[in-house]
Amino acid sequence: MNHRFLRSPDGTITTFDAPGAGTAGYQGTGCFSDCAVSLNDWGAITGTYIDASGNYHGYLRRPEGRIVTVDPAGSIFTSPCGVNDEGAVTGTYADANNVYHVFVRIFRLMSL
Repeated sequence: MNHRFLRSPDGTITTFDAPGAGTAGYQGTGCFSDCAVSLNDWGAITGTYIDASGNYHGYLRRPEGRIVTVDPAGSIFTSPCGVNDEGAVTGTYADANNVYHVFVRIFRLMSL
């Protein structure tokens, strides 16, 4: 199982896993490629996790540590590309017909 981590300015390492992440090889929140793809100035992280069936899902780790799945409706493969300081997560996803789309999902990060 692969994990992601966050290093604070004082050097403290915090590991995390998205809910639903698989626990076998080539599964988990971190993956064989760099699946945490973006960090904003508030400390929100977005990336990809792989579940026990080998399916790719997007996640957002909010600044306080809560992790939410970022899968657009109808998605069978989600790949977030970035998160900005306003909480907008962008990325791509594939639907059941293997047609790729782009998405934007807005989270309220500053209302914590």
